[in-house]
Amino acid sequence: MISDKEKTDIINKNILERIESAEILFKNGNYNDSVSRSYYAIFDAMRGLLELNNVLAKSHTGVILKFNQHYIKTGILDKKFARTIAKIEKEREEADYFFQKKVSKSLAKEILKETRDFVKEVKYILRKGLVKNE
Repeated sequence: MISDKEKTDIINKNILERIESAEILFKNGNYNDSVSRSYYAIFDAMRGLLELNNVLAKSHTGVILKFNQHYIKTGILDKKFARTIAKIEKEREEADYFFQKKVSKSLAKEILKETRDFVKEVKYILRKGLVKNE
């Protein structure tokens, strides 16, 4: 069985890979794909925290709902992150599924910053061990 420490290391590695990919795509002018990778950095962070808390979800919507329940509504994370998640999820869906959607450089930059802020908070939670709910 894998330890929480090993799970945490895997979560951190996955998040880092997604953010690095988002940054590379942004630098290359691939703003739609940068937004998509930013979303998946956030998604992996949410899913990872939930799994460390033995909370499983079967869909993107389920992950977001359970994450909000366990981390936003409890005050572990600021409510602003619920808005961040909703915004980036919407932009990612449009960027991935609507061929006419062209994400601007400024929006992609803003989303990358918001993703970094979110990930910074998640890493703080992981470091401080604020994972298990009572």
